[in-house]
Amino acid sequence: PKILLETKQHLKYSYAMGIDDPEAIANSLSHYIMLMGDPEALNRLYAMYDKVTVEDIKKVAIQYFTPTGLTIATVSEDKEGGGKVMKAVLLSLIFMISLFGQQFVELKLPNSNKIVVKLMFRNGSITDPIGKEGLTDATTSVIAQGGTGALTYSQIQDKIYPMAASYGASTDKEVSIFTFEVHKDWLKEFYPIMIGLITNPAFKDEDFQRVISNQQNYVDQVIRASSDEEYSKKSLEDLLFRGTNYQRMVAGKTESVKSISLMDIRNHYKNFFTKNNLMVGIAGNYPKDFLTN
Repeated sequence: PKILLETKQHLKYSYAMGIDDPEAIANSLSHYIMLMGDPEALNRLYAMYDKVTVEDIKKVAIQYFTPTGLTIATVSEDKEGGGKVMKAVLLSLIFMISLFGQQFVELKLPNSNKIVVKLMFRNGSITDPIGKEGLTDATTSVIAQGGTGALTYSQIQDKIYPMAASYGASTDKEVSIFTFEVHKDWLKEFYPIMIGLITNPAFKDEDFQRVISNQQNYVDQVIRASSDEEYSKKSLEDLLFRGTNYQRMVAGKTESVKSISLMDIRNHYKNFFTKNNLMVGIAGNYPKDFLTN
């Protein structure tokens, strides 16, 4: 029953998060109007979800999820497309205002039903030590794909599932950015997770091994085999920025990634992921007391 309840909540809030502007609302309603001729069909659908029981799930699974109805396909994962307008605008504001030394950016959107928080650290791959290229990218990934002092990575995923919340991180040559997105109804529950990941990352060995293995595979295989165009871009960057810190590929090199240890990541976090190196951006329909508290 707990998993079913969390799944219902996930369906509800993931849908709500996706209709945060007039175009998205119109596109969603038009789908139900086309199928059923009535926008109230959407409300009836979610009322039906509320009535679903564990026994209903078992009955459908036994009847339809059978080996004779199974098809297996192998696909390659495409890179995530462009973000939502709100996140793009917020990121643009952060970069522009950072030029003037401001540490906090607000974009209040009273009609939105979600909240986006971006934490930008001025510590991209240009801060990687010689021989440890890829260290900033690895540190960012271990933080985002690991646990906190209070929760493991799996526990975090279980907690944010019913919220339909999400978070991730990216590293560039000059900055590292963490992005957190949650429905306004779940801000209070999501906030400790967000703060825990940034201020008290667990840095467990199993998280480190998983992240560094993926990064090693990327620099050894993926960047060479996935796209000739991307590989050529990396070669061009190396040529254009040769002799400077910008020459370094964000993910590092084969030998440099092999040399990165968990202690390196802990020290890099301590030295470069600091409040004096941070700019915060927040957008959406957040409460007035959220910033002060």
